[in-house]
Parts: sequence; C-alpha cells; structure tokens
Amino acid sequence: MNSLISKDLSVPHRCENRYKIAENLLWRRNQTLPAPLKIDLSEEEDKNLPELQKLAGIPYRVKERAEIIRLRHYGWSVEKIAQYKGKSPHTVRDCFHRWKKRGMEGLWEKMGRGRKKKWKEDDLVYVEKFRLFSTLCDNFCL
Repeated sequence: MNSLISKDLSVPHRCENRYKIAENLLWRRNQTLPAPLKIDLSEEEDKNLPELQKLAGIPYRVKERAEIIRLRHYGWSVEKIAQYKGKSPHTVRDCFHRWKKRGMEGLWEKMGRGRKKKWKEDDLVYVEKFRLFSTLCDNFCL
C-alpha cells in the first residue's frame, strides 16, 4: 500500500496531544487537573428550559444558553457543545459559570448592558402625536 495514501490512525489529534502534555506537566508538579464542570438540573429546571427556548420574545442568546446548559446536563463535552453551537469552548464554559453562580437569572444579560437611549420619554410622546396627526391629515385631506 502506498504510504502517502495510508493514514496512521494511532496518531492523536493535536488538541488531545496538548491536553496530554498539560496533564503530564501538572502530574509532575503533584497538581491535579480541574474537575469538569458538571451541570445537574432539577426536574423543574429540565422541564422549564425547553419551554423557555420555545417562547416568543425571549432573546436569542438566552435561548442558546438554555440549550447549552441542557446539552451539558445530558453529558455532552464542552468541545462537542462548542462545535455544535459554533461557539468557542471559552464561551460555553462562561455559560456554565453563569448558571452555577446565578441559576436561571444567569441566562439573561445583566441590566445596564448595551447602548443607552438617547431619546427621552417626552421626545417619544411628541413623535407619536406627530405621527398620529399626520395620519389623520392624510385621511381627511383627500
């Protein structure tokens, strides 16, 4: 068989090789690797998360985080979830940490995030009155 065509399947993947190197370095220092982040959902949480994903008006990121939490609960690895969702493993782990710290509230963004409103409430009322007035004029002026 041609050596260019055959592939040696015993060669570990690049990421696995890095993990083994890191594991050996930590073992030499008598340290242990951190335990994998485990997500245990109660029956109520396991029931509520899929319902949350189906609701209209829920931000997309919240629905994604809910799915990530459920996938981890069912035994998916961080790397597998990251690949499936098109996210980095760091983002997936951040989602787990948010869940561990704040539970269901961790799925949503904290208040104060994002761009602040430039328009005041009075401005919006004025625009709405003007829009209503222009609609009435269009209807009666014809």
